[in-house]
Amino acid sequence: LRAAADRKIQLMLPLVTQVEEVTQAREMLLEEALKLAREGVRAAASVPVGVMIETHAAAILADQLAQHSAFFSVGTNDLVQYTLAVDRGNARLADRFTPHHPAVVRQLKGIVEAGQRAGIGVSVCGEMASDPLSVVLLMGLGYRCLSVGPPAIPLVKWVVRMVPVAVAEAAAAAALAADRPAEVTRALQEAVKD
Repeated sequence: LRAAADRKIQLMLPLVTQVEEVTQAREMLLEEALKLAREGVRAAASVPVGVMIETHAAAILADQLAQHSAFFSVGTNDLVQYTLAVDRGNARLADRFTPHHPAVVRQLKGIVEAGQRAGIGVSVCGEMASDPLSVVLLMGLGYRCLSVGPPAIPLVKWVVRMVPVAVAEAAAAAALAADRPAEVTRALQEAVKD
C-alpha cells in the first residue's frame, strides 16, 4: 500500500484453492489501509487483487474467483503439473507433462471465459506462453496477454503477427474436441502448416 502511493501496483495471490483466501486477503488489505490512514502514513487506499490460477481447484472455481478478483494470471507450469499429477522435474515422467493434454486445454478455456464474463483481464505465464504452437492455442482460446521471458519475445511476437485469429480459433476448436494430447498437437500443427 505504501509503494502503491506513488506507482501502479497489483497484488497477485499464488496457489489459491478457495474463494475465502481471496476475500480474506482483501479484508486484510482493507484493514491495513485503514490503519495506515489513521496513522497518517502516505499510502494507497487499495490495490487491485488478482489470482494466479495454477491449481486445479482454482481452475474449477474460476467463475467464483473472478467475482472477487481484479485479474487472473494463469500459471501454466503448475496448472499442468497439478492437473496431470506429474512432477515436471521427474525425467521419467517428462513425456506425460504436456500443456496439450485435453484436460488442460479445457481448463484454459474455462478460465478465460470466466474472466471474460466477469470483465477482468486474464493473462498467461509459464513455458506454455513461450511455445509457438501453444501460443496459437492460447490465442484461439481467447487469451490476449502473454508473459514470456525476454529471449522468447521475438518468436512469440512473430507468431501473434503471422497467425490470423480465425485460424487460431479454428485450431483451438479442434483442440477442444480432441481426446488425446497428440491430437491437440496435431490440430495445432495442421492449423499453421501453411
